[in-house]
Amino acid sequence: MTHTNRPLSPADRDRALARLRRLTTSFTLGGLAAVAGLGFVVHDLNVGHAAAASSASSTSSSASTTTAAPTTAASATATPSSSTTIVSGGS
Repeated sequence: MTHTNRPLSPADRDRALARLRRLTTSFTLGGLAAVAGLGFVVHDLNVGHAAAASSASSTSSSASTTTAAPTTAASATATPSSSTTIVSGGS
């Protein structure tokens, strides 16, 4: 493809700006749709979300009738397996 160094006419410039605006809008809307779609998929696949909600409601109903101490087994077993170090390259 050869590149000429002729100046753009105002009509050419307007068409180019309209195309750029259309592409920017299209990619923005496409990205938002992709993020929303992935969000719905992840929300549906999150198995622990529904189990945690049902156990929280059953715990609150049983806590109102009895004085049971809250369990912390989930927090005790959730230990990180490795540490993550973030290194930023500087000048």
